Amino acid sequence: MRQVQERFPDILSATPLCVIDDYSAPRLKEMIDFYFDEGFNGVGLIRLKPLGFARKGELKFGITRFMEAYLGGLEYILDKNKTSGRAFQEYMVPVVLAKILGESDTGFVDWRNPCGDISGAIIYDYDGEILPVDEARSMRDVFALGNVRSVTYEELMRGKDTFRTMNLSLRDRDATCRECAYNPYCGVNPVLEYARTGSLEPRPHESDDCLYTLSLLDWTFKKLLEDPLPLMLMVPSMGEHMGELLERAATPA
Repeated sequence: MRQVQERFPDILSATPLCVIDDYSAPRLKEMIDFYFDEGFNGVGLIRLKPLGFARKGELKFGITRFMEAYLGGLEYILDKNKTSGRAFQEYMVPVVLAKILGESDTGFVDWRNPCGDISGAIIYDYDGEILPVDEARSMRDVFALGNVRSVTYEELMRGKDTFRTMNLSLRDRDATCRECAYNPYCGVNPVLEYARTGSLEPRPHESDDCLYTLSLLDWTFKKLLEDPLPLMLMVPSMGEHMGELLERAATPA
C-alpha cells in the first residue's frame, strides 16, 4: 500500500473499505488505528455478506455481533475526533447525515428509492454480461440483463428485466416498511434480498440490513441530540468549515 501511495499519490481512496468477519471484529480498534496512523481520512466498516465464497462456504457472522463491534468502532472514532484534532470518518455516517440534514438524496445507491442498481450504476462481468450490481456476479442466472455484445444501452434501459429489478427495490412494496419512521432514509437491494431468502419478493423488514439501518440511524440521531460536534467532523471537510465559521465569529464586524 505504501509503495502504491509513493508511486501514485492520488490513486488510493481516502476511505478504504474493510470487510469485517468473526476474526477481525475483536480487533476493530486496531484496524481503525492502522488507517488513522497511515494518514487516511476514514474507513468503511462493512459486514461480511452472504455472497460468493462466503455463501458457498457457509461462513457465519451474525448481525448482533457485527453491530456490537460496529457501534463500538463508531464510538472509538468519535473519541479520536475529540482528542486528536483530526477529522476521521466512518464511510456510512456522512451518508446518514446527508439523508437526515440534506434537501436532496445522496448518491449512495443502496439507500435510494428505487435503489441505484442500473439507474446509478451498471456492472458488466468478464465476458460482457450486464448486471445490476456487483453483488449479482454469483447470481447471474437470476439477475443478468443481457450482454454488451448484443444489447444497446437504450434496449437495456427499456428491458423487462431492468424494470423488474428496479421495481423490486421500491421500499413501499413492503407494508411494514411503509409504516416505518425511518422509511425516507433507507433502501432495498433486491439482489441481497434474493441471496438471503431465495425469493424475488423482498421482505426487507426481516433482514439483517434492516437491523443495521435502524441501529445506525438510532445511534446517529442520539449523537445529534447529545453531542453533535464530534459527529459532524465525520463529514468531509467539515473541520475546515467549522474553523472558518469560528474565525468569522471571532472577527469584529
